[in-house]
Amino acid sequence: MHGSGGGGQSVSSASASAPLSLDSLPSYPPDQKPPFSYPVLIRLAILGSPQKRLLLSQIYSAIEEKFPWYRDSAPKAWKASVRHCLSLNKEFVRMQRAVEDPGVGCGGWWSV
Repeated sequence: MHGSGGGGQSVSSASASAPLSLDSLPSYPPDQKPPFSYPVLIRLAILGSPQKRLLLSQIYSAIEEKFPWYRDSAPKAWKASVRHCLSLNKEFVRMQRAVEDPGVGCGGWWSV
């Protein structure tokens, strides 16, 4: 599960019985950038969600919640890198959002 941007560690060291989610990754101090690539972070954020789909803003929030560095210290361009990764990486699928779907904003759902 390697990709471009944000490092290149895989999650193969996570326990085989652990659910695939951001929680399966080790924590890092708030002032330290985690070594994981954006595709890994996005995939685990989505897979860790109850419906296995997230809005873009929810992907940002999940990453920031697990790794405070992205919220507190990261250059703001990291969000552009996430958007770029979502749009170019074929493992991520964008789905239309129904009018009655909850959530903030106007974007669609992302899944793997």
